[in-house]
Amino acid sequence: MTVSRETVPTVSLDKIVRSITRRLCELGGDKPSFRTPYTNVHGSLLPFLFIALARSKTKKCVVVVDDYSVQKKLYESLAALSPGLALAFVGSGEEEHLTGADLHVLNLFATGETPLLIVPQHRYRLVWSSLFGGPEDSIKLSSLKSREALVSLLLSWQMKQAPAVSAPGQFALRGAIVDFFSFGAAGPL
Repeated sequence: MTVSRETVPTVSLDKIVRSITRRLCELGGDKPSFRTPYTNVHGSLLPFLFIALARSKTKKCVVVVDDYSVQKKLYESLAALSPGLALAFVGSGEEEHLTGADLHVLNLFATGETPLLIVPQHRYRLVWSSLFGGPEDSIKLSSLKSREALVSLLLSWQMKQAPAVSAPGQFALRGAIVDFFSFGAAGPL
């Protein structure tokens, strides 16, 4: 029995995304669109499809996923392939109540550069009304008007005040500046 010692050539992420973008353009015009229904896409291709769509689009997109395991795998794949491309909204609060982490993700998406937000199906309406306007009882994002309101919000999220921020769940007051290390963030803000 012989064993081949040949290595398989690797393909760059950019080359894969360009190939997918080219195929999508062949199907639907000069630019891929989130409005086009993409059905029967193999799960292993989903992260590449979303990277291609995010790169061709200038607006943010909310991706709704029914199955939690698919949502988790999609987010993990996107985080590994293209860090900072997507945020995951867990939606673990009861009914219309959201956890501090959920509110933080919504604010990051609304005010940041992250183009994709992955949302479970059962939280889609709440997220949509919170981000893009809805009934008066929807959550209002970025409505903090004072330092005291921010400190109060951080305390309500069970964050702990510290002399210096060194771990998730901590905040520090330095004059007019509030440093905080949000749960799930890569570093302090």
